[in-house]
Amino acid sequence: MNISGVTEEDIKLKIKNNIPEQQSQVTEYENTEKSQETPQAKDSGHSQTSKDEQPLANITQAPRNRKRCSDTPIDKTIKQLKIISDDAKNNTEDEFDLFCRSLAVQLKRMPLHRALICQQKLQEVLTLPPSLIIINV
Repeated sequence: MNISGVTEEDIKLKIKNNIPEQQSQVTEYENTEKSQETPQAKDSGHSQTSKDEQPLANITQAPRNRKRCSDTPIDKTIKQLKIISDDAKNNTEDEFDLFCRSLAVQLKRMPLHRALICQQKLQEVLTLPPSLIIINV
């Protein structure tokens, strides 16, 4: 390893000090051991432990699988984005729907008499038989 100022021992020490789960279990074990000492054992420096007590080596276990709290702002934002995405997938609006909306807006802005005439003309063109439609290209 060629990192200036960092030795292999420094890295090992850092890794060893970053295991909070094991450290808390060792502390819990030590506290349990001290609470089980008799007054005579406390004075003599010896502790009396029960037969069912596990040795220190068996106390350290793998960290439990814990689920994150799903009420964080990031999770709420992800849920909102998922809702928006699902809505967009269900939205089947295409260019024809938008054209009809555009026509509706234009008809609403016209005087009523003119809007009714335009609506009638549009309907006539839409209902013409195919043989009468002339396409100028």
